Amino acid sequence: MEFNPLYLKYLFLAQCFCVSLGIIEGGTKFTRKNQPVTFECPVEKQNFKHWQIDGTVINRIYNTLSIKANVFPNNVSIINITLLENNEQAIVCEITTDKIRFYARPLFNDSGNLYPSFETPNAIKDKKFTLKCKVGGDTRYWYTRNGTIIAKYGGTVDQNKHPKYFGSRQETSCQEKICTLSITSISLDEDNMSIICSSGLHGSMFNITVFVLPKSVTIKNISNTVPVENQNKSYECLIKDTKPEYSVYWLITKNDGTQKNATKYISNKSSKSGKLSTLSSELTLTLNKNFKELQCVAYFPGKSEFVNHSKELDLHIKYSPEDSMILDVSGGKVCVDTPTKFRCSWKGGNPSASVTLEYEKYSNTSKEEVEINVIPSKSHQTVKCRGIHIAANVSREKNLTIHYPPKTIEIKTDEPFLEGRKGILHCKAINGYPEKYSYRWDPSNKTSQNLTLSQLNRTHNNEVYTCYASNKCSKRELHKKHWINVECKLKA
Repeated sequence: MEFNPLYLKYLFLAQCFCVSLGIIEGGTKFTRKNQPVTFECPVEKQNFKHWQIDGTVINRIYNTLSIKANVFPNNVSIINITLLENNEQAIVCEITTDKIRFYARPLFNDSGNLYPSFETPNAIKDKKFTLKCKVGGDTRYWYTRNGTIIAKYGGTVDQNKHPKYFGSRQETSCQEKICTLSITSISLDEDNMSIICSSGLHGSMFNITVFVLPKSVTIKNISNTVPVENQNKSYECLIKDTKPEYSVYWLITKNDGTQKNATKYISNKSSKSGKLSTLSSELTLTLNKNFKELQCVAYFPGKSEFVNHSKELDLHIKYSPEDSMILDVSGGKVCVDTPTKFRCSWKGGNPSASVTLEYEKYSNTSKEEVEINVIPSKSHQTVKCRGIHIAANVSREKNLTIHYPPKTIEIKTDEPFLEGRKGILHCKAINGYPEKYSYRWDPSNKTSQNLTLSQLNRTHNNEVYTCYASNKCSKRELHKKHWINVECKLKA
């Protein structure tokens, strides 16, 4: 026979009842009508005599309108009891020195009679938990599932003579129609515990499930790699020490404030320590510059009040500039030996890109936008810009068209110049780029390439005419002088 603590109780109490047979309380078991329940007399076989119900000795089978009983033929110290009515039944095990009395008490009419108070619908570890019971009649009991008395009331008067089952954590009270039992700080010891409220109207049982809220819900980067757009990065949400095991979903908050559920990208692993579970949820995310924050939410399905949010994790996603790199020349043209400004810009990235502009011996570096002032030469016709960013590197080159003024200028004439006739001076600039020039004559201030003197006379002798030529790029004019000598026209 297995060890039974009640046997020790019997050995102790038997010393007090050795003169005549006494009654030892063996305990209570709760059952429902028509459902069998088993009792075992905790004594050695040689000390067992028989079972009794209402004074009748039961050796094998016993049936009445209110009860069915049968003794196990292979072990007469065990008896099965089935209640046929909702009335409690005492069963006595008689041994050589004493009698041990057990009770089979019915659970009946229990729907809605025993329930948590509306303030504490769930038993949460370390929180106060309260049960309320609808009652009737004078005698009201609170029991454990194995029949131990928690509290006893006669009407509204506490009649409990036993130590409080839950010690200093126990609070009880009874009014005319409601009795209350509170555990001020419920623990995991009470998990899966059954508590029975019994009165004249019913016997009702409540099964306690103790919930343990997460010790912490934390979110972190799994690696220290820099978060860069279009790359994959993993994050972990740790939901520590819960009961039962929690579920989790992930939320991405975008820059515009809208949220996206990212749960389909996760994988979960759980571990247990005693009754407590720890859940590790890993999210692998393809980063997008529109993502701002990440958060995981721990919840227990069907219990909307058990929702725990992690802190929001700033993603700080790095992304290359949105704009294309722009490389241009101030004024649109490059003239040799003329101060010129080059500009390069590459904007819109996070963080700002570093931009370097290079031409010949000139170089400058800055954030997003840079410029250099140079004196161009014909031998260097390329300017370069390089952009460096954690997400991407780009470069641009621009082949320059170098403009330069003419090297020489010529003035040709239709000589000889004869008095009374017209004379033409032809001006021509050469070896410049582009080969398109503007001309000006002095002192006539004419702007044509050719200067026509409509009627020559002797007063034109030794006059000096200067031709100025310039192209698109030249700020100074190249000039050529020509002296006019008019020959006399001979008369016949």
